[in-house]
Amino acid sequence: MNYAAVKETSSTASGSYAGIKINWDVTHLVERGPATIFYMPTQESALNARFRELAKRWKDETLDMSSLSDIITHPAYLQIIAMGRKALPLLLDQLRNEPDHWFAALSAISNHNPVPPQQAGNLDQMTEAWLAWAEQSEM
Repeated sequence: MNYAAVKETSSTASGSYAGIKINWDVTHLVERGPATIFYMPTQESALNARFRELAKRWKDETLDMSSLSDIITHPAYLQIIAMGRKALPLLLDQLRNEPDHWFAALSAISNHNPVPPQQAGNLDQMTEAWLAWAEQSEM
């Protein structure tokens, strides 16, 4: 292998096995010339998997709850907050793709609240405010 020709990139991949959908993050080391690809799971893949697991559990177990206080103090939600700043990009991706009540977690982790008081309670406007903050913060 010509080590000078090695390029490292990261990406997300997905597939299925026995009807089970699988997603993972990989780091690719690609040798130029004949395609030699080495897949090494990244440390982030464990974080992403844990986040997805907690987010799914939170959504499933709070689906029928009407109390926002109960929703944002659910153990899975609190565990996501405990992940700290590494969870911010994951939360923002969730907000982009499936807006939900991630605002308390975002605020707790980032120590910011970009939502103007007049927009509080409006899911669409709150989502827009957070996504604008993320863009300005280069998240």
